[in-house]
Amino acid sequence: MTVDRLREWLAKPREDLTRALERAVEAHVQELLARGHEFYGYALSFGLEPELAAPIAITNRVDDLPADRPQELDYYRYAVNEWKHWWEGAGAYAEATALTNRYQARFAELHAPVSDDPESLVFSSWEQRHQEAHQQAVLDALESAKQAGVFAPDHFIQIYISGSHWDSGLSIVERSVRLLNTTEHVERYVQELG
Repeated sequence: MTVDRLREWLAKPREDLTRALERAVEAHVQELLARGHEFYGYALSFGLEPELAAPIAITNRVDDLPADRPQELDYYRYAVNEWKHWWEGAGAYAEATALTNRYQARFAELHAPVSDDPESLVFSSWEQRHQEAHQQAVLDALESAKQAGVFAPDHFIQIYISGSHWDSGLSIVERSVRLLNTTEHVERYVQELG
């Protein structure tokens, strides 16, 4: 019965989180643009641990690209880990952070009775499903924000998980790059980081 409850809970879309993230992205982008922070790239990161982290928005501007490395320009353009502006604890994300914490607490409650080896350094299949449900909510939010015109058509948008690029084996990175960007951005990203 406990496994069935966990399976059922994990299968439910996290629509409240998607809506909160979409509102947060819109508010944060408006705040940045009002302050004159004209970015070309926007990423959302939330870590890759069994315990989900609060969302962190990451941006980069054309002026942040290294002028002294023209041969590596696309690397710096698309490698989020090289971007200059990490908006950790951005106020616009307070509601999404609270929901993330609630989802994490509920997962811990449901997962505890069916937990795999607690000392394992590898995600259990349940932890993986929990991560995937969260990743889908983030992807849905970014897609909705893009469709609502929050981002300019030429902005580069992605989900970023620390240290991840297309070739990291994390399908959410590839899915976000493909879904949220122009064909030109996708091709240049793949050429440089894929």
